[in-house]
Amino acid sequence: VNDLKTGNLVGIDKYGNKYYEDTRNFFGRHRWVIYTEEMNGKNTFWEVDGSMVPPE
Repeated sequence: VNDLKTGNLVGIDKYGNKYYEDTRNFFGRHRWVIYTEEMNGKNTFWEVDGSMVPPE
């Protein structure tokens, strides 16, 4: 959390979550998600978890 991350945007899912990748980082820390700010009409700023990522 709150790491300075640089990388390439590799995709956006149907909910608006953004997926990034930076292969210069070591394995396990080279991919991350920036979650959407709203899902199903609910503000998700403080309430995010892995279940908000669709299986695709």
